[in-house]
Amino acid sequence: MLGYLWAAPTTLACLVVFLLPMWALRQAKPGRWRDGAWEWTVTTGSRYWHWYVLDGAWGGTTLGCCILLATPAHAVRVAVHERRHVAQNLVFGPLFLPLYVLLWLAFGYDQHPLERDARAAASDRTSSSSPKVLARLLEAKSSLAATAGDQSMSLFMAPASMCPARSKDCQSRGATASD
Repeated sequence: MLGYLWAAPTTLACLVVFLLPMWALRQAKPGRWRDGAWEWTVTTGSRYWHWYVLDGAWGGTTLGCCILLATPAHAVRVAVHERRHVAQNLVFGPLFLPLYVLLWLAFGYDQHPLERDARAAASDRTSSSSPKVLARLLEAKSSLAATAGDQSMSLFMAPASMCPARSKDCQSRGATASD
């Protein structure tokens, strides 16, 4: 729960600046809360839909703890990838957007460490060559908390519902459905 409070500034900013105006303009519509994120979909046939889906070929975008999906059908295909970004938001909180932009400028989209981590989570790769950016961060925070005897670091841990079923970073911290 504390992770959601930490991510609240990003979520609220994205709601106020982007999603609610898109809803008011009938370009996007809110969906349901599922697996730790509020799903929105782009309104089929809208101007934004033409740009987002047809021209941009986007499947989804994470905005704090909200996920904007091209269509409801994309919820299945991109769910794990986008929910990994929600988990990253829970870790980095209000630093997520500036960090994401800086990494994008430095690495581009294809080599972006947070995107590589989300793609690895989506493909559920477990090889040693797969990116483990979020896993390393979670392990470092766990080590710091254990060393300092301070359990407050657990607020940065992603809840189990955000983690792929066989994700080693969640298993290594003993994530349970009650997280």
